[in-house]
Formats: sequence, C-alpha cells, structure tokens
Amino acid sequence: MQVMGKSSIDITPIRDYLESLIARYPAISSVWLMGSRANGAARPDSDWDLMVFADATILERLKSEEKQTAEELNIDLFVVYDGDNFEKPFWNSKSKTPKGDSLTSWRWRTVQPNLALYRRTNLPWEREPTQTRKAIKIWPD
Repeated sequence: MQVMGKSSIDITPIRDYLESLIARYPAISSVWLMGSRANGAARPDSDWDLMVFADATILERLKSEEKQTAEELNIDLFVVYDGDNFEKPFWNSKSKTPKGDSLTSWRWRTVQPNLALYRRTNLPWEREPTQTRKAIKIWPD
C-alpha cells in the first residue's frame, strides 16, 4: 500500500495497524504521516510518526489500550483531541518527541488537501531552529 500520489512512501508495514485503528474508532477524521518518513529522510529503523485527528474520547480510550502493537511497529502516535492540542496516548520508548503540544505552536497549516506544513517546537537540546517540514495525509484518500 502506497500513499496516494506519493509512490516513494510505502505504508505497507503499518497498513494493518491503520485499518484496525480506523475500524475501532470511526470518529477519526484523518491520519497524517509526519517526520522523517514524510520528509524523505527515513532510515530503515525510523519510526512512523502519525498525527490522528480525533477527539478526547478516543485519546482516553487509546490511553487504556495495549500499546504493544504500536511499539512493535515503531509507531509514534499523536492524537489531536480538540482541533488544536494533541497528545500521545502512550509513550514509545524510542521516541524523543514530547508527550503533547499544539498545532498552533507547531505552526501547522494545511496547504493542499493532502499536504500540511509544520515547524514543531524546538526540543531542549536543539540549538538550531527547527525546519519547516511536511505532513502527508494517508487517510482518507
């Protein structure tokens, strides 16, 4: 399975997880791929950074679920629960990204139906300003 119009991004390794997530939570409005995999800098061991637009109920339900599958697939999941603020429902031990933030502070803006640009908040150890990065909508098509 490849991202529509993005033949170089193969999401087959996480397809089953995505399909299961969307089936269990039909209120999810969209899923976006971010980070190195969306920006052409991924290594074979890179994680899958996913921004899921949903609501607070889904965030709370995900917090109580088993995180094993996401961690085994090296998925770093962020849930936007009120249109702006987002949080990780569980901690991926390999992640360096903070548990939560807001789309406003990340300067998230949708520039095309399947493309957003963002500039995340600097992490404490980062001296240089973060670069503008892209996010690619992978669901729905």
